[in-house]
Amino acid sequence: MATLTDITDRLARVRSKERGLIAIQGICRVIVALVLAVLAFFLLDWLVDLPYGARVIAALAGMSVVAYVVYRYLYVELRKIQDDDEIALRIESRNPDLRGRLISTLQLVRTQHKGAYAGSQELIAALEDETVRMSDPLDFSQIISTTMLKRLLIAAVIVAIVKAALIVEFPDYFKALAERLINPEKQYPTKTRIVNVKILDKDYKPTDPPPFVARGEDVPVEVTLDEKFAVPPQGGMLKFINFKTDASIPVELVPAGGVVFKGTLAKALEDVDLVVEIGDVRTKRMPIKVVARPEVDTSRSIESVRYQLPAYTEEPPPPPQKFGALSALQGSIADIQFTATKPLKSALIERSDGRKYPMIKTPPVAPKDPAAPRDPEGMNWRASNFPMDKSGQFHVVLVDENGLKNSTPALEYPIDARPDLAPTIKLLKPSHDMTVTPTARLSVKYNARDDYGLRVVWLAYYIQVDTDTPSSSDGSPEKAQKRDIKKVEFKIDRDPATKRLRKDLLGATVPFDLGEIKAKIGDQIVFWLECDDFCDTNDEVPARRANDGSTIEAPPGTKVYPRTQDVKLTVISRQDKEAELRAELARLYQQVERHEKTEEEIKTKSLEIFEMIQKLK
Repeated sequence: MATLTDITDRLARVRSKERGLIAIQGICRVIVALVLAVLAFFLLDWLVDLPYGARVIAALAGMSVVAYVVYRYLYVELRKIQDDDEIALRIESRNPDLRGRLISTLQLVRTQHKGAYAGSQELIAALEDETVRMSDPLDFSQIISTTMLKRLLIAAVIVAIVKAALIVEFPDYFKALAERLINPEKQYPTKTRIVNVKILDKDYKPTDPPPFVARGEDVPVEVTLDEKFAVPPQGGMLKFINFKTDASIPVELVPAGGVVFKGTLAKALEDVDLVVEIGDVRTKRMPIKVVARPEVDTSRSIESVRYQLPAYTEEPPPPPQKFGALSALQGSIADIQFTATKPLKSALIERSDGRKYPMIKTPPVAPKDPAAPRDPEGMNWRASNFPMDKSGQFHVVLVDENGLKNSTPALEYPIDARPDLAPTIKLLKPSHDMTVTPTARLSVKYNARDDYGLRVVWLAYYIQVDTDTPSSSDGSPEKAQKRDIKKVEFKIDRDPATKRLRKDLLGATVPFDLGEIKAKIGDQIVFWLECDDFCDTNDEVPARRANDGSTIEAPPGTKVYPRTQDVKLTVISRQDKEAELRAELARLYQQVERHEKTEEEIKTKSLEIFEMIQKLK
């Protein structure tokens, strides 16, 4: 026969079964919530292409929903412990015939077991027997509702089947979904697959720093697709998005053969982000930095060129010049410095003849205003000992910290290496051929000038000597002149007043003593004057062109100096010279007499004209 203990055991089994159902219902809810959260996150991420930060936030939000379901429908529900009284009340509400006997019996027996007085033991025993008798045929488990469990099971099975089918059908997508939570650059698989994107002849990788392009230049883009997947024949679109305003410039991506497509943004002026859209692929933004090319800041490179003239000139350095064209005396040394428009990694001066002069970085110049910011390192550059040896052109090659060079072709600056002109000399006296006696002592008068100072004057002469040489035609002798040129050197002293080199010699004289050279009657002496300054380059003999067009160089060491015209001196005896002078004197007397007669004729004619004028009045 059943007892009250059997009833309490039956209540415990009901409680256990109900907790199991609650656990199953909670698990179903969790499965449904998890699957729906994953699918919702997948759809949102796939449709919108969430950035990595939003992607993580969305994933955490989905997991938060799942965690709430676990807490609300598993943890909280399982913590609820229904005692025997609550279950008894639920049973009595389903079985009205009990009329409170079950709950009353349980409470009275519990009170009696605690040692408290609950009433007559005979009445309690009778009530217990009656309750056991009436409860024995009842099915306590009927109070457990399985309707929600069935619904949840159906929902869980459906979403699990859908999820499994999607995973089987699109495994790559769900794999990518998981990887996108770890790898910010992971993309969902598409029908069209991009192998690489080449920007400015560089394979773009998302992990690389943004490529650079010079401001105002084109941005060529080359997209290569995977030939194993769909290749849209019509091409696609490039979108260059302004970094600041988000304004988009569309550029057509046209086929360039096979799986290669090309497009070009003309004249980029500001930073842009590149997005490639082709087929069903839409890449993430690829940043492209647009920077100015490095140039020389001519507005700040004012006193940038300084010259050191050759030492022989004894001239002070000229004032500093602005960076640009170079012009100085040949042989000078230039010190060139400038300020760039941006920090540089290297700077180089390259001449038109191929010579290169690396420049060195100099410290920033302290601003006049202490509160003004200092220039960054790499703005100021200098090249010392730049030779002004010949004229030509030069340009600078600048490379900034991004690897960009200055504009191409580079601006060419002229180099004017002004040659030191040879000095000039002019013979004043004697200025024509003349006769002299063997012991004559001539005072040769001349003017000479040089820009930077005269060094020496030479009196050069030779005595003409006729020699007989056989003719090449018939063997008869011919006359030839033999020249044995000799020079007498006269060094030019400094100006005693200024202690500087003499630049002008006016009416200067040098002696020419024929007695010292032992001239003989009948000799013909040809002489002239030569001079030189302290510059060696203007003494070189230039190359000449032969009849066949070839160039003939002068022998090494050959030099040529400025000279006067030749004067020929014919040596005669003293008697002949005296007769010559007397004849010249007579000629002069005759000229004076003719001159006097001419003056009388002019005077007479003038008087006649004057008288005619008076008569007209």
